[in-house]
Amino acid sequence: RKRILIVEDEPVNLQFYAEVLARAGYAVQMAREWAEALKAHRAFKPHLIILDLNLGEGPSGFHVLADIRSVNKRVGILILSAFGTEEHFVKASDLDADNFIVKPVSEKTLLARVRMQLRLERDAEPGVELPSAVVSFQDFVLDFKTCALTTRDGREHPLTDHQLRIVAALLRHPGTVTPHDELLRQVYNAELVTTSTRNDRRHVLQAVQRLKGRFRDAVGRNVVELVPHHGFKIEAPVGDGQRDA
Repeated sequence: RKRILIVEDEPVNLQFYAEVLARAGYAVQMAREWAEALKAHRAFKPHLIILDLNLGEGPSGFHVLADIRSVNKRVGILILSAFGTEEHFVKASDLDADNFIVKPVSEKTLLARVRMQLRLERDAEPGVELPSAVVSFQDFVLDFKTCALTTRDGREHPLTDHQLRIVAALLRHPGTVTPHDELLRQVYNAELVTTSTRNDRRHVLQAVQRLKGRFRDAVGRNVVELVPHHGFKIEAPVGDGQRDA
């Protein structure tokens, strides 16, 4: 049984989510605040965390997200919050949340998003290995060991493990289009290529859009491109592209 941790301070919402997921066959653990959530994460070892951003007077859901991501890059984290502004979405994405749902949410939608996220489970065996090298582009370098992008002026911009896996997959064919399903297969799980759905592709699209924005913020241009109805591509590195780290 897949284990799901729900972090929510509103008792009515917490009970609703827990009952819906338990009826669907999931093992459920509940937490109402920051310390309880971190303790449950260590003991329960969930496959997925459903996280509210507003946790009352204590540390917010952003603190929970940051603290869990500092020790666990694999667990899926689904934000479920009444705060649906672009600012909240961007901040959650930058902290490496996997998906974002705005409250209120129906039972069917909740279950559909949970199923989708578990299909894209981060702790599945990845289909692409990260290069043990520094990859050089025209005005920056990517270091896959330190998980950082460094520009010519020496500024470092951290990237997540998940973002680096997307880059590694795209760098297999730089300058050419990598199809949606191929990226699903390489970054997540090879079996997904035969069962991927529209929601799976939307998840990958959102992840690549966040990566594209990260590059644009760092170097002021588009390094990764979305090719409508086809897939994604990354610009070719300079020269042979790689050198020893």
